[in-house]
Amino acid sequence: MLLSLPPLVNVALFLSFIIVLFGTFGLHLFAGMYEYRCRQTEKPIGDTWPLLDNYYVLCNPTLDNCPAGSFCGAPITENIPWDEEEINIPQFNYGLTGFDDIWTAM
Repeated sequence: MLLSLPPLVNVALFLSFIIVLFGTFGLHLFAGMYEYRCRQTEKPIGDTWPLLDNYYVLCNPTLDNCPAGSFCGAPITENIPWDEEEINIPQFNYGLTGFDDIWTAM
């Protein structure tokens, strides 16, 4: 049983490398996708961009799947600060499962 440990360490190291590789790939692939939400105005007002009231569905800017009279947008595209309160709601799991940490560092 002790002789099987060195090959198992090699397999564990390779598996760790694969997990980190795909984790990094997924982080960059999905970064910013949870930023696009339906907004009340087409452009930000100062440093804020108000969300559509009681509408917590993510939107797609190419499909424009927001209700009539609202606009799909993300603060990062307009170079305004990210509002931390937008993710502090149960519908977005309080920001725990998002990939948006890369944008907050900018």
